[in-house]
Amino acid sequence: MRLFILTSSKFTIPRPLLCQKVLDIIELGLRSAQIHFYIVGDHLPEPLVLLEQNTDAVTIIKEIAAERLIKEVTNASIIHFGANLKGSDPFPHYFIPLTHPSFSRGLSMINKWSLSRNFKNYLKKSVATYAINDWATIFLKNKYKGYSTKIQ
Repeated sequence: MRLFILTSSKFTIPRPLLCQKVLDIIELGLRSAQIHFYIVGDHLPEPLVLLEQNTDAVTIIKEIAAERLIKEVTNASIIHFGANLKGSDPFPHYFIPLTHPSFSRGLSMINKWSLSRNFKNYLKKSVATYAINDWATIFLKNKYKGYSTKIQ
């Protein structure tokens, strides 16, 4: 199985937090010999680059190359923090929200509305949405009651 982890996001997420979550996901998945990880992104921090150099099951790939590769594979899943990968619609998507648009300061009403709409679309499209702690789980289940069965 190929697991594409998208390191870009439409939401404002501190880079070290996003990097740590990617490392956590890969650390858990390395126990399975059947998974190959594709870290999709540009200008990645050193820990992710070192992980690729030291692990055969991890490949760093740019977004354009990932879009080409996703068209050629049949067994892929997408993990993202609020991003899309063109051509990945046939595959299962797993959304890990690390922030919510309502917590963004300094945005216009239209930008907040647009980000909120994107957030809801990510919830709708995902097979599962993974909250990073109990507080986030409760917040998301209360705010998006229609999707509470997807939120874990």
